[in-house]
Amino acid sequence: MERNVSRFISSLFVLAFLVFLVMTFDNVYTDIAPIKALALEAGCKVKECRARRAITRVDRSFDGQVVTIQTESGTPFTVTCQRAHFVYGERQCVVK
Repeated sequence: MERNVSRFISSLFVLAFLVFLVMTFDNVYTDIAPIKALALEAGCKVKECRARRAITRVDRSFDGQVVTIQTESGTPFTVTCQRAHFVYGERQCVVK
């Protein structure tokens, strides 16, 4: 019985590690262009963005991306983009 519990716990650790690897690959090594477009769209709905805006910084981690956008007025704001359901689902961007 104790051996089965040990195997089950080991299997959970392996599964968690595999999920972490998939999330890291998806969020860090895939194309950033669609995420930048989503961040600009979400950010410019909330903040005033005219023709002149620029993405000044993109931080990528295993659980999502943080995009910093600077408007023509010189005020930067941050947009956080993550998947809807941790590992899968559409990306959602929120202005912080």
